[in-house]
Amino acid sequence: MLTFLAELRRRNVVRVGAAYAVVAWVIAQVLDLVADNFGAPDWVMKFVLAALLAGLPVALFLAWAYELTPDGVKKSEDVPLTESITPRTGRTLNIVISVALVLALSFIAWDKLGPSADASRRVAGDPVLAVLPFVNMSGIADNEYFAEGISEELLNTIVRMNVMDVIGRTSSFQFKGQNLDLREIGRTLNATHILEGSVRRIGDRVRITAQLIEAQNGLHLWSETYDRNLVDVLAVQSEVADAIAGELNLTPPG
Repeated sequence: MLTFLAELRRRNVVRVGAAYAVVAWVIAQVLDLVADNFGAPDWVMKFVLAALLAGLPVALFLAWAYELTPDGVKKSEDVPLTESITPRTGRTLNIVISVALVLALSFIAWDKLGPSADASRRVAGDPVLAVLPFVNMSGIADNEYFAEGISEELLNTIVRMNVMDVIGRTSSFQFKGQNLDLREIGRTLNATHILEGSVRRIGDRVRITAQLIEAQNGLHLWSETYDRNLVDVLAVQSEVADAIAGELNLTPPG
């Protein structure tokens, strides 16, 4: 067992795993930000995350089975210990991990402390909407993803209407599960309006309740409940988006 662990360290398998995890996290965060700004559908990020997760065991296997030598890539078992350059490769991986960690910490600091793109783009007086994660009222853990997916698709639908600024998913979804005053959330996100709601799913039936709140004073401007079959959920998203535009006296592009 000790020999195996020593061989894992010698072949830099642990370092490769650490480097892959940090770099993959940075890639996921950047792509999530890009997807928010372009209103990409939910499946795009799910596909990227699945691909990154699937790549981890592949990277570990390659680190174990092969070694980078001055003469190219060779099977590890074909490289004599006296000719192995894994210590040098390990030092390079340490640098990669350090740089990736600096980038990750910088991104976190910018995301939490820096000015949001939504706020800097906004013109004074224009409505800015924050779509909060819808609450799962079904009491079934599996429906949590369904409820979050509804709110995410609503966000993307409103973005595609191009009638108002919408706070990015990464910013607004940080309040999931937090019972905070909506006025405080509005001030934190520089949002003028907040869309919140709940989802109750029983079999093939779903009840979606959506509410539009004015962030400055916490007053309800509009509320509606939709009882639909699952096949009609996409139509509900458009209905909610159109209703919000109407409440804010905005005209979707024709």
